[in-house]
Amino acid sequence: MRYLHTMVRVADLNASLKFYCDIFGLKETRRMESEQGR
Repeated sequence: MRYLHTMVRVADLNASLKFYCDIFGLKETRRMESEQGR
């Protein structure tokens, strides 16, 4: 099974990345930024 799309909106990006990467062992593989915030 492969995930097609996952998005998490957060107030503090650096703190959230540290949490998900350090605690859960996840890796950021791609990042998209939208001017519209969607």
